[in-house]
Amino acid sequence: MAGHIRTHQRGVFLRRIEVEMFQQDSKMPAALADLALIDAATCARAGGMSSSRWYSLVQSGVAPKPAVSQVRFVRWRVADVAAFLEKLASDSTIDASEANLRRAKNARHAGLRKRANQLQSAAA
Repeated sequence: MAGHIRTHQRGVFLRRIEVEMFQQDSKMPAALADLALIDAATCARAGGMSSSRWYSLVQSGVAPKPAVSQVRFVRWRVADVAAFLEKLASDSTIDASEANLRRAKNARHAGLRKRANQLQSAAA
């Protein structure tokens, strides 16, 4: 449940970034706020994750696809990312803490297997 609250707060954080970006330029209508483009690092920060995790979510089809995808220039619409984070926060089937725990256990077991293989090869 705590993961859901944090995710919701990240969605609020993203909306705050959106508002601040468009308050700086008073000539820009507020209706264009949904069309603003942000990079992967900003998306990841808003979701409380690393950029590589963000890209893996995009590649798996869980997170929204980029609105602009060119060489060394990939951007997402603020509205798409905010909607994704809000859905993530309200989706009761996704529990971030359980997923993190599962990933940590898998990483630990992989490390133990690697260490055992190293010891076996050193003994041989």
